[in-house]
Amino acid sequence: MFAAWFVGLGPGILATILSLISAIYFVIPPVFQLRVATREEAAGGIVFLGVSTFISILNEALRRSRARSEQRLQELTIETSRRSRAEQEVAESKRQAERARDLFQTTLASIGDAVIATDAEGRVTFLNTVAQQLTGWSRADALGEPISEVFVIRNERTGAAVESPVDKVFRGGVVVGLANHTILITKDGRDTPIEDSAAPIRDENRQVLGAVLVFRDVTERRRSEEAMARSEERLKLALDAGQIGVWDWDIGANRIEWSDRIYEIHGVERGVFRGDVEAIAQLIHPEDRERVREATEAALRRGALYDLDYRIVRPSGELVWVSSTARVFQNENGQPARMLGAINDVTARKHAEADMRQQWLAFDTALSNTPDFNYLFTLDGRFSYVNRARLRMLQKTYEEVVGKNFWDLNYPPELAERFLRQIQQVIETKESIRDQAPFTGPNGVTRQYEYIFVPVLSGEGQVTAVAGTTHDITDQKMIEDALRKSEERLTLALEAGGGVGTWDYDIPSDRLHCNARFAQLFSVDPERAAAGAPISEFTNSIHQEDRAQVAEKLQRAIQTGGEYAAEYRVVPQTGRVHWLSGRGRAHLDDAGKPTRFLGVVIDITERKQAEEELTRSNERLTRANRELEEFAYVASHDLQEPLRMVNIYTQIILQDLGGDPAKLGQYAGFVQQGVTRMEALIHDLLTFSRAVHTEELPIGTADLAESFREALSVLRNRIEDSGCVITAEFLPQVSGDVSQMAHVFQNLLSNALKYRKQETPPRIHIAARRNGSDWIISVRDNGIGFQPQYAERIFGLFKRLHKDEYPGTGLGLAICKRIVERYGGRIWAEGTPGVGATFHFSLPDEEGQKGRG
Repeated sequence: MFAAWFVGLGPGILATILSLISAIYFVIPPVFQLRVATREEAAGGIVFLGVSTFISILNEALRRSRARSEQRLQELTIETSRRSRAEQEVAESKRQAERARDLFQTTLASIGDAVIATDAEGRVTFLNTVAQQLTGWSRADALGEPISEVFVIRNERTGAAVESPVDKVFRGGVVVGLANHTILITKDGRDTPIEDSAAPIRDENRQVLGAVLVFRDVTERRRSEEAMARSEERLKLALDAGQIGVWDWDIGANRIEWSDRIYEIHGVERGVFRGDVEAIAQLIHPEDRERVREATEAALRRGALYDLDYRIVRPSGELVWVSSTARVFQNENGQPARMLGAINDVTARKHAEADMRQQWLAFDTALSNTPDFNYLFTLDGRFSYVNRARLRMLQKTYEEVVGKNFWDLNYPPELAERFLRQIQQVIETKESIRDQAPFTGPNGVTRQYEYIFVPVLSGEGQVTAVAGTTHDITDQKMIEDALRKSEERLTLALEAGGGVGTWDYDIPSDRLHCNARFAQLFSVDPERAAAGAPISEFTNSIHQEDRAQVAEKLQRAIQTGGEYAAEYRVVPQTGRVHWLSGRGRAHLDDAGKPTRFLGVVIDITERKQAEEELTRSNERLTRANRELEEFAYVASHDLQEPLRMVNIYTQIILQDLGGDPAKLGQYAGFVQQGVTRMEALIHDLLTFSRAVHTEELPIGTADLAESFREALSVLRNRIEDSGCVITAEFLPQVSGDVSQMAHVFQNLLSNALKYRKQETPPRIHIAARRNGSDWIISVRDNGIGFQPQYAERIFGLFKRLHKDEYPGTGLGLAICKRIVERYGGRIWAEGTPGVGATFHFSLPDEEGQKGRG
């Protein structure tokens, strides 16, 4: 039984048989013999053998059952151990996955671009802070929503819906980007111009699990582009309005760039004309080439302003005068590198100067799937993550960059130290840093970048890493630089034009932006005008008589989007009237509504004054010619009469030399009278000629009292002989000349003494009264008077009402009229036959004359 329990069934049966044999031999009589004496003993042996065998079989079964139980227990123990290890591995994998997910989400949350991730059904599974700001959706509201609800885009120009790039990714399984002019509609309805790209998210079997969408706000870049376009538009309008051409000479390369206007001025075609310095010199008039060359060399040596008028000869042979102004720009070594200038055709001005013998001014008018680099740093400044865009720029693999610092990647030492210092600052302060720096890539190209370093914080608020994003701002810098150069060109063109005012009127907001010259002309504060002011602040300065026509032309241009051109007067705060010439164009949007109105204005006061002076000169010339004809006719008639008398009586004397002395004396007296008559006539003619045709009148302050005394002194004898009584009131000071005014008094007094009544002593009274800014002087006598219908005639040349009764030449009153009119006054007369006559003349006082000037 024990053998079967411990060893097995076979050994148990063998032990039973051996036990039975031992019992028969040693115990059951007869002992020591292998035989059974009785039948009962044989049966007992059989029973013993059967029971023992059964027990052995039973023990074998129990032993096998125990062995199986022990084996199962061992297997269970091994399985329990294996499961425990598997659960530990699963927990560790879960923790690592959660850490990787948190790190990935923190990285995406810290980059400068907006990022949205979706599952395979297009539902939002993640969006970073920038995406929340741009879409207006919070993370809690957006998770699980269809991407078409959160990311709504339209065409900026047409307003039509644009297919989501995520749908294109799911359909084609490739990276896609947006077309230009796409706007994002936020949750609250605002629109933001963006650019984006989307890419599929795949598993290890290349199955699409979802999509990632990366986009950014391009509002600032768009504004820069629009600002540059407006500046270029203002420059072109200013140059077109002023007919100004602009040229730019690269001195080192000996290359000159011309605007279209310069080609027109020189009469050559773009693409046909060579355009270098030597070719341009051949177009300059041979007599002016040396002068232009010397002026150019002097400007290059001094770096000063170049300003020159000279002639050019077009290929057609036509001679053209041009005015060129330029400025030299030096490089960092102080050597001339560039010469920028403006040129305009001044042929008309030169011709006018030659014709008029005075200078006429010519006025000229003138600016990974995001391209950004995203990366992570460890606390000791080593890269722990770099996206594909950064790798492409560095031309390295991920393995070649991760774990390396800036020195390992051959960054310039000063840049490496700067970056590491800023990373340490982020770690210490837990605050982000934004900065800009140039960087030269392996291809040798240097570009300008803007970057931001952001701390990555653990749940306990400790910095675990530093995330960074770098954005290429080279294009933006180029736009800004181009804008600056455009503004320089605009400023130079406007300066070359002699002070051109420019404006840019935003019609919907009623804000007019202008430069300082425009603001000065309209008496508006320059800083306020630059920031934008209502147009009414400017139109208030327009002369009252011109406002209606200016408003009409402005309104017509705004309504039609057409050209605007007007000449009008403004009255600034100084009170001095200016003439302006304005040109511009209104712009309409796609709906035909006016949006902007740009233009230029030039002060043409001097030109208007010159035109007015030319008109006055022509009028004077016409009047002088008319008077000359009248003068020649009347003078020839009045001179012939005494000459005829002299001739007749001279012939009689010659024929009768031996005749009666008394008659000869009488004849000689007649000759003397003729000669005296001619002398008086010639004297008055000379006086009249000086009064009418003297180029420069003496203008100052004329004391009429002094002029009156001078006239009395000349006429003293006649006054005493006639017994005339002359009285005078206060006589003022006027603008004029004492001597010229003395001539006026002398002729008026002489006229009153001549045409007196024989039986009545003459009386003359002089009075003065103010009429506005003028003084009216009256000379009243008690002489013979005249009929009212002759009040105008008596001021004509050689006009006398009483030729036979009273001597005279008929020039005295004509001389008075010319003198008074030349000093800005007028003269008239009133008379009554038998009662007397009163002569009035008006002159501006001293202040009034200044005001009129």
